[in-house]
Amino acid sequence: MKGEEFPGVEREDFGFSSLVLMFRTSGLIGLGEIPDSLTNEAKKDLNQVQQSVYFLEVLEKKTRGNLTAREEKDLAAILFELRMKYLQLSKDK
Repeated sequence: MKGEEFPGVEREDFGFSSLVLMFRTSGLIGLGEIPDSLTNEAKKDLNQVQQSVYFLEVLEKKTRGNLTAREEKDLAAILFELRMKYLQLSKDK
């Protein structure tokens, strides 16, 4: 797929950070902080949060040494955020 297939959008716009943010969004939906786009309901789903964290951990492991300092920092911050919110939510249950 070439960048020109999406006029006005650079290929870099679909990069690593977008992938990380996609998993963060999925985690926040599972935490009930963002409503599901299909149902428009905010529901808590700890399994969805676990999956998001797992995929981010895989990305962290597989990309170690190949990320920019900013990408590493952002990934670590998002993992920390989702883990802490997951722990709080599971403690409240």
